[in-house]
Amino acid sequence: MKRLLLYILLFAHSFILAQDYSFVVSGKIIDNKLTPIPDVKISTNANQTTIRSNEKGEFTLKVGYPNQRYIVFNHVGYINDTLFFSKSKAKKYAKKGSLSISIKLNELVFKEVIVTAKRVDTVYGNPLFSIQDYMLLKDNQLLLLTYSKSLKKDGKLILTDAQQQIISEYTIPDQPRYLYKDYAGTYFLVCTANVYHIRIHQKQIKLTPVLKEDFYGFYQRIIDTIHDDFYYSNFSENYPAVDFLVTNRLDSAHHKLRSVQDDFMMELYRAQYKYVSGREKLWAYRKEQETGIDKEIWIGAASFTQDFLYKPVYAPLFIREDTVLIFDQYKNYIFKFDSDHDLVDSIPFQLKIKGSKEKWEQPLINDQTTQDIYALYNKGGYYYLKQFDLNTGKTIQTLKLSNRYVEQLTIKDNYVYYIYRPFESLQKKYLYREEIIR
Repeated sequence: MKRLLLYILLFAHSFILAQDYSFVVSGKIIDNKLTPIPDVKISTNANQTTIRSNEKGEFTLKVGYPNQRYIVFNHVGYINDTLFFSKSKAKKYAKKGSLSISIKLNELVFKEVIVTAKRVDTVYGNPLFSIQDYMLLKDNQLLLLTYSKSLKKDGKLILTDAQQQIISEYTIPDQPRYLYKDYAGTYFLVCTANVYHIRIHQKQIKLTPVLKEDFYGFYQRIIDTIHDDFYYSNFSENYPAVDFLVTNRLDSAHHKLRSVQDDFMMELYRAQYKYVSGREKLWAYRKEQETGIDKEIWIGAASFTQDFLYKPVYAPLFIREDTVLIFDQYKNYIFKFDSDHDLVDSIPFQLKIKGSKEKWEQPLINDQTTQDIYALYNKGGYYYLKQFDLNTGKTIQTLKLSNRYVEQLTIKDNYVYYIYRPFESLQKKYLYREEIIR
């Protein structure tokens, strides 16, 4: 009888030791500045399934002790953290049924390397005319938008070869503004009155007029493609928010990837409605009834966009292989989407450097060959190109350009191209390049 009682006690003890304690862990993940961190990967030691924190950094996860003894928090750009559970704590949490916590992740810090070009090469220069804009073509050919005295009166397109010899010239019949290359590699000349498609046939420049609604509504709106998918935006200079969308060439359905909004600018934008006259409010109300667009938007577009305080939204989209990158400087995150349009990661990044004399200037610049992405900064007239590590969002290298107040920067195959005329010089504007030293 005693032996049977001992067996029963031992069985009960082993049952207690093997008992599971289940509870729900919920919380919020923040950084050192108490800013929520979205898209943090959260998993337990015994569970291959991974959940992610939402845009507010919040998460909820069910835990069963002893199989699940700890939770791992992982995010690129931050040092991983692990939350361990002892038996006593698991029993306590199981009794309450839940655990609410706040997890703080520390940012990874990388030492930034600053390099300066060894030499500056003159890509093209001619004492008879200045270069206003340019396109880098195949076989080291150049397409140049030039002028002798005034872009308004004597604008020309010039095609040159690799030895800087002029192949073809074309006198522009309109007042030229800039050159543009679309997603398909088609070249356009944008003028004050018209837009032209540029064709180079048998080494001769040909211009064909393009309807403005086609250029601004299609060619310029499409950013890039992946297979049969077209990625584009509804960007407007008169609205401080933008939607990024994708549609398939064989399907008329549209899918919204993400919206980006300048919250501060939008608040000022909508606030204008309070200060306009009754007649303007009535006009905006009628517009709202007619179009369905909020009356505050009509007033903001009509009045605040003329204010010097107003800045259009800036959020570039780049495609690297089959990954879509959207840079949201207002949320300070790079959002990554796969070719199925699913969000796969969000990387913290910072364009505006607090306490630094370097001032960030739009736009971000993509190396046309390597697909590396650089941010442009200005300090005392000198430009600094900071390269982003797209896995961490940190800048890993900075190139200080040799010349001050350069124009029209382009990056291709680890070379920075720009237009420049030496300060207080009578020289025309030439095209130069500097190598990005690795």
